[in-house]
Amino acid sequence: MTLRSAMMAAIVLGLGGLGLVAWIGLQLPSKPVVAVDAAPPPPATTQILAAAHPLRAGSLLKYDDIQPQEALVSPPR
Repeated sequence: MTLRSAMMAAIVLGLGGLGLVAWIGLQLPSKPVVAVDAAPPPPATTQILAAAHPLRAGSLLKYDDIQPQEALVSPPR
């Protein structure tokens, strides 16, 4: 086998292998692209103390007169 024959055989085998890889790549089913929307973060909240029921002006506050409540935190300006 001469050097020229060996080089031609290597080129033919290389191109054949490249063609086989390209053909297999085209036969694979393509995955559909799914756009995932990121869920918005929950609003920022904090706990505050609020009146548990209507209070009279000037009355003494007791433990049962106040309760914790969730409130939204306003964004900084």
